[in-house]
Amino acid sequence: MRTILPALALVVLSACATGERALPDPGLGPENAAHVTVYRPSSDWMGSLVEYRAYADKVVLGIVARGGAIGGFVKPGRTTIRVQAHFLGIPDGWPVKFELDLRAGEHHYLRFSQHLDTVVPLPTGTVVTGGLQLRQVTEAAYKARK
Repeated sequence: MRTILPALALVVLSACATGERALPDPGLGPENAAHVTVYRPSSDWMGSLVEYRAYADKVVLGIVARGGAIGGFVKPGRTTIRVQAHFLGIPDGWPVKFELDLRAGEHHYLRFSQHLDTVVPLPTGTVVTGGLQLRQVTEAAYKARK
């Protein structure tokens, strides 16, 4: 019991610090909400030690694993979908965001990935530039998972 309480406190404090505020509303469904799916292609090899958490505004959708998909029902209206990198449970870097105007009964698919722009070897060390991408795709592109 002594080890469980500190661990539980750490989880709660980490959730508060990262801005995670709400779990999905269990009362939402296809008749009164839109469904949003965020996926990450298996070819996205970078950042395997980093956890990427997806949110619909302040609602946690889940962790987007390489080759995986997460989703949930989201209240209709203007919504910001974002994916934030976390290293050891702490937010790391800037999140990538995508704005959607959701309507009940709709299904939206978003592809999350990383991109590498340049790798420049210098005498002082290698400089790498790139970033995160979040873009809307068709259902067919989602099913192909590319």
